[in-house]
Amino acid sequence: MASSLLVMSNEVVYQIGQRTDLATIAKTWVNRSYQWLQDVVEFPESQATATIATIISTASYSLPADFFASRSVRNNTLNRKLNQISLENYARLSTASHATPTRYATRARTTLLVWPIPVAIEQLQLEYRKRLPSLTADGDLPLTPEAFEEVIILGAVAYGFDYNNEHERALMTRRNRRAILSELTDRLADDLTDRDEPLAPIGIQTGVVA
Repeated sequence: MASSLLVMSNEVVYQIGQRTDLATIAKTWVNRSYQWLQDVVEFPESQATATIATIISTASYSLPADFFASRSVRNNTLNRKLNQISLENYARLSTASHATPTRYATRARTTLLVWPIPVAIEQLQLEYRKRLPSLTADGDLPLTPEAFEEVIILGAVAYGFDYNNEHERALMTRRNRRAILSELTDRLADDLTDRDEPLAPIGIQTGVVA
């Protein structure tokens, strides 16, 4: 059975030396670790879909409130996939170009930008990774697979060691977390091969700092 925010934060307090004065901040550390885990692993639970209708002569559209990262954008009206480009490359494109959009970029995780500027109303299907809700109430449970609970706790413990200026212990804890995470993501990828519906590759994202 999955552990609640309260149970995990109590375990964090225990592992960093039974510092009961850290009970409240330990919940913050658990949430930071929970969010970090979502940054580095793409879980099936985080996959979502939204439909956006283009507006003639409008290039920017609001993204869903829980948007974290784009996976793909497809023009369902024409059954055509748009190519994703960086925001920097998008800024170099001509704002005078009007046609069926073939490229897109995202800005600040709030805005979808398409190019060329639409000349017709068409349906775009956005496949994206959503940010799972933070754990706020003591009884809240993480939506990630239960097997990753230890990873969340170890990440929070590392934050606690850093808070206590025990940086060597924090480093060792993060190394342990990394080893466990590598094993778990391999298992998760294996489990997904049995699913009927194809899902995006599961694996550790590089370049994300705890």
